[in-house]
Amino acid sequence: MDNPVEIDFTEEGDMLGTVNILYRQRGDCLVHWVHGGVYPRHDQPQVVAEFKRTGDLLPPVINLGHVAVSGTTRYRGKRFGDSCADNFFITEFNTHKVVRTILTREGATFSATAKDFLSSSSDDFHPTDVLEDADGSLLVIDTGGWFRIGCPTSQIAKPNILGAIYRVRREKAAPVSMPRGPAGDWSDQSDPALVNFLDDPRFAVRDRAIRVLVSRGAKVVSKLTAAAASDSEMMRRNAVWALSRIGTPPALSAVRARFTDDSPSVR
Repeated sequence: MDNPVEIDFTEEGDMLGTVNILYRQRGDCLVHWVHGGVYPRHDQPQVVAEFKRTGDLLPPVINLGHVAVSGTTRYRGKRFGDSCADNFFITEFNTHKVVRTILTREGATFSATAKDFLSSSSDDFHPTDVLEDADGSLLVIDTGGWFRIGCPTSQIAKPNILGAIYRVRREKAAPVSMPRGPAGDWSDQSDPALVNFLDDPRFAVRDRAIRVLVSRGAKVVSKLTAAAASDSEMMRRNAVWALSRIGTPPALSAVRARFTDDSPSVR
């Protein structure tokens, strides 16, 4: 490929990211990156000469055209509604817009459809990144008009156009209370309280709980092992993530026990 830009991960750890000019196609794509995979250009056969070829190359999840894709983020909150859950939001430098791609499982990989989410009629609006804040709003980074190399819609430098950061919220959406959870460094949070946070509807709280539990190491393995067998799919999956990062033999034994979990997401 010519220019991989940014990656994000599904809840199960699948890695998807934006790349410009994949396989020398005339298009910029969202791609499913696979550990150990090789993504060659067609004019560089030596890249894959050492590997046996048993089929076609893995296609892109979606080819968006010659749009100069840039930053991406997977939407994890609920504030934009269920239809946006797990969508990958992608910024397009050339077309002055942000699109949301709706993923569909397709065998061992994904396909997607794209819908416009935000667009501007200004030729000087060049979005280059999008991030989700803990409250479910989106931050859109507009790099402005200074950049003029490599993209057909940015041929004249306009250093006076400095860009901006925009926050996008949904009107009348219910606010998220304490989106990052209790204040403080969480050193006073009990182990059971942290384990309960693994099933919290606030994604920033879940992520932080995993980090703190991992830092406590072996002494929380038994509690995480119990959580990995709970009724909640989300709690089981996050307990597996925490146990795998602790990595002691008892922790990894608890991880292996989930290989037969009823949920494909946990497995």
